[in-house]
Amino acid sequence: MKLNISCATKIYSIEVNVEEPTNDSGECQIISSEKDRDKEKAEFTSTSFPKISTFGSLKEQVCSLCNVSPMALKIVHRGRILTGDNSTLLSSFNFKENDKLLILGKPPTTETDAGWKMLVDFERKHTVHVSKAYAKNECDLTQLEKNFLKDPERREYVRGMDKRLKGFAENCMKLLETLDGLQINNDCTEEEQVQRNREKRKFLVDGLQDALNKNDKLMGRLTDYVNRCEHPEDAL
Repeated sequence: MKLNISCATKIYSIEVNVEEPTNDSGECQIISSEKDRDKEKAEFTSTSFPKISTFGSLKEQVCSLCNVSPMALKIVHRGRILTGDNSTLLSSFNFKENDKLLILGKPPTTETDAGWKMLVDFERKHTVHVSKAYAKNECDLTQLEKNFLKDPERREYVRGMDKRLKGFAENCMKLLETLDGLQINNDCTEEEQVQRNREKRKFLVDGLQDALNKNDKLMGRLTDYVNRCEHPEDAL
């Protein structure tokens, strides 16, 4: 069955299967036509795609043809917005030959780009925890430097603080490796989005490196504190 996809100034005719889902590798012909401003000429191109038999495959094809974000996509048929699961059969929509489907939606944006989403998820999952861990270490070290503790409690606390600072540095290094390994761009990523993703990753990398530099200063302060405790005469 042929359906006509209306998206902005373009009309796409696609062949769909409204009887039952199919997993074979058969292909259907998709023809797109675009009228010029005077509506006197039409340009046709053809591309082959797998057969479409479910609502999910229809949405996927529409998003590809019309450059619409899946999150913003709305398909209107005879004045009604189509709804259903991705597995819903197209036969349930009572399509007729040459029915028109009106496509509403917005182009993919930064928020829907897969690479950008990975970076944002990384930031939400790790950035706050890194900041909180550093703040706690800095606060506890400041309290230690006030000499409220005496041996052997002080020595035990120093060992614990040293372990925490080294663990913090190790965690930041692992996060940098994870960040470097994220596949944030591919051949389908638009050039402008590629640049956004690169800038976002650089921002996250700079933040982790800054945390490492600050942690190095804390480790230096801890070393100085231990030296003052072990050699109080040098502080005179």
